Amino acid sequence: MTNLRGSGLSNSWVRPLILGLSCAIIGFVGGWVINKGNGPSVTIPQLNRDFSNAATAPAGKTTTIQEQGSGTDTTAAVPPPDREAIVVAVLNGSGKNGLAATTAGRLRTIGYKQVSTGNVPPATGQTTTYFRTGNRPAAGRVAEDLGFGQLLTALPAGIAAPPAAQVVVVLRAT
Repeated sequence: MTNLRGSGLSNSWVRPLILGLSCAIIGFVGGWVINKGNGPSVTIPQLNRDFSNAATAPAGKTTTIQEQGSGTDTTAAVPPPDREAIVVAVLNGSGKNGLAATTAGRLRTIGYKQVSTGNVPPATGQTTTYFRTGNRPAAGRVAEDLGFGQLLTALPAGIAAPPAAQVVVVLRAT
């Protein structure tokens, strides 16, 4: 049996160092074996488009939003505000009676508290989610919750929307 006292391995830091290195090596090898050497493994949750369950989305989720209208496209990752804090106006420009009320009802069902409705002259085109200055993240959340995609536009002067509305959804017939 070897006497460790005379070999210099009796220092108080050597044994914890050896133990720590051994644990690290075992951890790396164990992780590699469990993962079968296939590289990093990531579990990505599936998006749920069921509006009755949309209010249970993770609070820390961020949305990447693409802004259009300034001549150049910009992207930013920011956390969206809570649904109950967003003031939304849903304007029916589709010509289909009751569409704004139905859409506003969907928003209220998933947690939006401040939703108003109205009409704009009917026109064909794509439904658009507009935002007032500083409200891109709110518009991104509304567009995502309604399943309209993430192409958002700054609110132009020609749309008569309630002054308090941060986000304005204009429904169009396609």
